[in-house]
Amino acid sequence: MYHCHLLDHEDEGMMRPLVILPAPALELHLRMAGMHAGMAGHQH
Repeated sequence: MYHCHLLDHEDEGMMRPLVILPAPALELHLRMAGMHAGMAGHQH
């Protein structure tokens, strides 16, 4: 988690989880996210 101690900054997104992945895991995550985003417009 990275954060700023100024509450106004926290409200503007300066407090978020930070995930560190090895490059192959990040590539897989991005590929999977792209596949799910492409399916969003399809009706089942």
